[in-house]
Amino acid sequence: MDFYSLLEKTTRLQITILDTIHHSNKIWSIEQLAEFTACDKRSVQNYCEQVRTLSISDQLRKEGRNYLFLGTNSDFQELILSILKRSPIFHLLKNLCLDSKVTIAEFSEDNNISESILRRHITRINQILKKYQLQIKTKKGEMYFKGSEMQIRYLIYLILWPS
Repeated sequence: MDFYSLLEKTTRLQITILDTIHHSNKIWSIEQLAEFTACDKRSVQNYCEQVRTLSISDQLRKEGRNYLFLGTNSDFQELILSILKRSPIFHLLKNLCLDSKVTIAEFSEDNNISESILRRHITRINQILKKYQLQIKTKKGEMYFKGSEMQIRYLIYLILWPS
């Protein structure tokens, strides 16, 4: 199971761009990144700038319309974690891993998203989790994982290991 497929599109693309630049050890232009990610150039530039703002010591360097990652593997992991920390879906999955039940209203308020958007995210996540016989159930204003213990433990491992 690819944990990143559960995240929102912007988070996935930011991680994909950072991962691509980091592992290639070369300079990437906006055009190359746009082609690689199948996004428009403006979106790619916005994603790169958002990642750059999270970069503490300018690990993701911008040179004109090109980007280069100059940090260490540790810097890369910290930057990935910074991206994940901004993701409401990551917070949802992490909270569900750490608590047996999460209150919908409380989670929505804490993460500044509406309950309808949260339910939309849950529906999309459930479509992905379905093939693993897992789902996020909502009942009486609470959310929880439903599935076999082994599958839930594996999902928890996938979610908490990178964080």
